[in-house]
Amino acid sequence: MIDEELYAATREQTASIAGVRAARIDYWVDTGLIQTTADRHLTPHRRVMLFSFQGLLSILVAAQLRERGISLQHMRVVVNRLRELGYELPLVELRFATEGSEVYFMDENGQWEAGRRPAHALIDHRIDIGELRARVHRSVGRAADSYGRIESRRGALGSKPLIADTRVPVRTVQSYLDAGKRPKEIIEAFPSLTQDDVAGVRQGARGTSSAGTSTWPAIGSTQWTSSRHISTRRHDRR
Repeated sequence: MIDEELYAATREQTASIAGVRAARIDYWVDTGLIQTTADRHLTPHRRVMLFSFQGLLSILVAAQLRERGISLQHMRVVVNRLRELGYELPLVELRFATEGSEVYFMDENGQWEAGRRPAHALIDHRIDIGELRARVHRSVGRAADSYGRIESRRGALGSKPLIADTRVPVRTVQSYLDAGKRPKEIIEAFPSLTQDDVAGVRQGARGTSSAGTSTWPAIGSTQWTSSRHISTRRHDRR
């Protein structure tokens, strides 16, 4: 279990866990939608950001609102209004729901914004902060360098190739990809995974030869992790 008060994630880690591009996070920060713990330009082309646990959670909520068709302009209006009311982290302090292109929030007294009560069916479309928090805990419980890596651990699921630091088989993720599932859908089915994990499996599948041999590489490398050591080798998918 991680300590939410002490946790900090880089922009790259945050992007992988949240399933959004780093450039999108940059834009959300630059336009005031999301706040960082630290933001430094080390060089004109190198920017370093750190996000608290709550900041990471805010990005997950913002990503879900965007997926539901809520515009950035509308989100900024709502967030700025809530900050004026004293909420430092409104995206994680309040309960949000969507109805069409509208976003509603419920205050601590259980009242919906401006007294406008959404339709009862909207209950099924509320953003579940508890589930998002659990998802972050599952993801950040892994070593950061395990994202996008494949490993085989002796005694774990018959030593089959797994996503590093999880018990999710590579073949299971590949079956989802073969069925046309998007990375977002795979991550929803397996919350401990990240975008890099899904990309790693896809990259390995693309490297499969006609003889059925695949390198199953990590992101940006061809390293294969075993329970004893790290080596550069090919894995026979028989």
